Amino acid sequence: MIQKIFIATVTVLYLSKANAQTLNDPIYFNYTQLSKTNFDKKLGDVITNLFEVNATFPALKISRNIKIFNAVYYRKSNFEYGSLFTQKNSFPNTLHDIRYSAIIRVQLNTQWELVALPRIMVRSDLNQQSTKMIFFHK
Repeated sequence: MIQKIFIATVTVLYLSKANAQTLNDPIYFNYTQLSKTNFDKKLGDVITNLFEVNATFPALKISRNIKIFNAVYYRKSNFEYGSLFTQKNSFPNTLHDIRYSAIIRVQLNTQWELVALPRIMVRSDLNQQSTKMIFFHK
């Protein structure tokens, strides 16, 4: 019995690794539609559409020991709220997320490497009436 569970677990983990699109592709596009969602104990519903693009660029070799990898990510989220939900809330119908990530690798010697991962993210509804943009950093 334990052998069957072990084999099933290894098989599932292997297949999930083999099908992971975003881990190895330099450019990917994803579109996701989440059907009508009813909120528990709240009035209203929402339908969500997501479009994502990610691009990872080849390494820039700054010197013999320093490499920089760059990635740019964009997501557009569209929300279709039910009438009961919009009466109580004032959320935007569209949100744009733009993220820039860098991986800086410095080879100190054959056994040691220094890695820095700076990231900046901007999220906005791009509404001209609003000048608010929210910056996130990790």
